Order: sequence, then C-alpha cells, then structure tokens
Amino acid sequence: NGQFEIALKYVLCTLAADNQIYAREIIKSIARKHGVIATFLPNYDRIQPNTFTGAYLCWGKENREAPLRTSCPPGVPPDFVSNFEIRSFDGCANPHLGLAAIVNAGIDGLRRGLKLPPPTELNPADCASHERLPHDLLGSVEALAADKIFHELMGDKLVTSVIAMRKAEIEHYAKNPGAVHHLIHRY
Repeated sequence: NGQFEIALKYVLCTLAADNQIYAREIIKSIARKHGVIATFLPNYDRIQPNTFTGAYLCWGKENREAPLRTSCPPGVPPDFVSNFEIRSFDGCANPHLGLAAIVNAGIDGLRRGLKLPPPTELNPADCASHERLPHDLLGSVEALAADKIFHELMGDKLVTSVIAMRKAEIEHYAKNPGAVHHLIHRY
C-alpha cells in the first residue's frame, strides 16, 4: 500500500508523453504477473498543500510545492532553465492532451503579451496571494467549462466532449459509490 512517484529520464516532451504511457502499462503488466494491482487511479485527495503535489496556482524554481517547477540537473547554471516538471499532472491522464494544453496556454500567453509572474520561492500554502487549484473533479470541470480561450485553442468540440464525459462520470459515481473500487482495475 502507498503512493509512489515514478521518475523517468528527462527527454523531449513528446517522447516523455510516450514514455509515461509505456511506463504505466509496463508497471501494471508486471504487477499483474506477480498477482498484485498497480493502479494509477486519479484522486484529488493527493493534491494537498505540503505534499509536493502542486496544490496552488504558481510556479517555482526548484520548488517542489509548485505545480510547475523548473529544475536544472547538476552542472547546469541555476539561471539556465533546462527542465520543466508538471507536478499536479495525473498519472492516468492522457499526456498528449496535457502537453497540447500546456502548449496552447503558452500560445495564449504570447498572443496576449502576458507576463510570467515571479517564481514562488516559499511554500505556496504560506502565501495568501496564491489561488488554490480545484480540489475535486467538479471544480476542474467547471473551470474548464468557463475558460472560453481554452475552448478556442483546443477546439470547442474536444473540450465539450471532455466536459460531457467528466460530468457523466461524476453523475455515475455519485449514484454508485461502490463503483469507484472497480476503477482500481481499470486504471
């Protein structure tokens, strides 16, 4: 029992997305072979302050509490950003859609001339100015539905489909609380 972090070697982002899927499927397959279950079941309970999961809207340099963290391997100057880490990304999410969302957010920022706020150096939980990220699926769905720019960049058809699927999941599991245990075998 327990939660583990799986660290994969830094590579180009598209290859990293593929590697995440490969690693997930290999881990599940090996676990099954040994009669145990390795699950990547998403759970908002894991995204809490002071757990290195990125519970607040911010970014930081080498800050493990920030959902977006820049880091540099040993030997790389600290002002040269060579790696980005998305700490709040879920292990069973589609990494290709996640990367598309990140790229589109960057495009939006460039188009609108948005300035990156300063990095968070302290624990974001100790800063009243940082907004808490959604703490459940409904909150995430509502935020996604309200983001018209994201609809435009990702495509309204795709975003509307994702919202409809997530709302159906919320409704299904609200009516069938025991069904959540079946997800362990699915994810």
